[in-house]
Amino acid sequence: MAGFAPGAPVKEVFIADQGNERIQVFSFEGGLLRHIYPGECSMGTCLPPWLANLQALDADSLGRLHALDNFEAVVSILDPLTGDYLGEYGQFGEGPGFLRVPFGLVILESGHSIVTSGDSDRLEVFAIP
Repeated sequence: MAGFAPGAPVKEVFIADQGNERIQVFSFEGGLLRHIYPGECSMGTCLPPWLANLQALDADSLGRLHALDNFEAVVSILDPLTGDYLGEYGQFGEGPGFLRVPFGLVILESGHSIVTSGDSDRLEVFAIP
């Protein structure tokens, strides 16, 4: 996944590093620019967005990074430079509007997010907050 500033040339590539619970940011030349470690944990309590199992990334038209957590069944909205938490949508559950085993994430120009399910033939469409 790449780029963030609307209309600006793409300058960065964002990689979901699931095993290390972080997002790696590279230049197009392949140089590591920075790591984003979302959330903080202390004494068993984690502040959002604690990404237990980072599954997918995409960016919206405002330049915000959307990070799908497969385990927590939530999409966190992050600042792409700092990793600061800006909000979230989705929650674990069955039925319309809920996520059970979220697998993929696509942000549409319309301001909607599509999250696919890994355990069935369904997807959820969210209006991005």
